[in-house]
Amino acid sequence: MNHEKSRIAGLAAAALVAALGPGCGPPDISRSQMNPRKEAVYKYVQSLCESDQNSTVMGSGAGPQHPARFKPNPPTLADMEAAIGKADLSQAEPPSAPEEGKEPAVWTAYWWEKDSTWEVPGIHKKGFREIIIAGFAKDGRLVSLMVLWPYGCEQVGRSSFEWKWIG
Repeated sequence: MNHEKSRIAGLAAAALVAALGPGCGPPDISRSQMNPRKEAVYKYVQSLCESDQNSTVMGSGAGPQHPARFKPNPPTLADMEAAIGKADLSQAEPPSAPEEGKEPAVWTAYWWEKDSTWEVPGIHKKGFREIIIAGFAKDGRLVSLMVLWPYGCEQVGRSSFEWKWIG
């Protein structure tokens, strides 16, 4: 899970730099520009999730007002690739100690887009940035999803208690 925490920290730092705008690095319009593939990926991941209407997010901002969780019967990697295209990278995860109430991901898949300015620690492809990172359990079903929106980063799991928003 240390890999996941460092990944979230790297994404949060990059999102902060992007949010600060001009004067904090070169302008990068690719994050906010849409293209058919990126739109299809975002639309698909939205269809996998539902809001927990019994809980609200504290604070304000452009992010969601309710935590999200997966709808029942989350997809497999094959289901996701059939819907949004083949993952740009797919690999086994090293064994990790499971967190209480969470099933660990044993397989991770990445969908990327071109972005020459994106530099983060961890697994990445030079000149590209993640759109989504999906984690799959032993049963082959989705257990975690990190979505890098143009305006923030969202992590979704099987329970709304696993939800995180970094805006």
